[in-house]
Amino acid sequence: SRRGFLVETNLDKAFQSCRGFLVETNLDKAFQFRRCFLVETNLDRAFPSSRGALVETNLDKAFQSRRGALVETNLHKAFQSRRCFLVGTNLDRAFPSRRGALVETNLDKAFPSRRCFLVETNLDRAFPSRRGALVETNLDKAFPSRRCFLVETNLEWAFPSRRGALVETNLDKAFPSRRGFLVKLT
Repeated sequence: SRRGFLVETNLDKAFQSCRGFLVETNLDKAFQFRRCFLVETNLDRAFPSSRGALVETNLDKAFQSRRGALVETNLHKAFQSRRCFLVGTNLDRAFPSRRGALVETNLDKAFPSRRCFLVETNLDRAFPSRRGALVETNLDKAFPSRRCFLVETNLEWAFPSRRGALVETNLDKAFPSRRGFLVKLT
């Protein structure tokens, strides 16, 4: 029933004191001819009934008391003609006591012809006591002809007591013909 939402995330289970959706993105303007969920993430249910969602995520590895797979990704429906790793996230600096990646997605089976990571993530701005930025995305490898950072994210808007904006995305460089923000926080 929803058209073109890029990311929809609910951190209720991860952060009990925070209720609601963390990120909601609409790609209609960026991709006029693509109508689908690129990334749909809900940490409450991990979308067991979803079909064709790019990412189904919960915080199993980050929060040992939570069950489920950390990241499960399939880009076939989103980008039939593209072959690449879409998501690669490392929270070593965010969680010093836990070495390794919080979100590490390998799309070899889905996209065997390209090797790259689209997203590199940590939690600096979201949690001031933890080091690193929440989301920093580089589309160079995914879109070789466009050089820029697509998404820079922290948690100011979502959690007013925390510093920074939740999602602030500028597609000017990625999509020169389109000006403004791709991601609108609700």
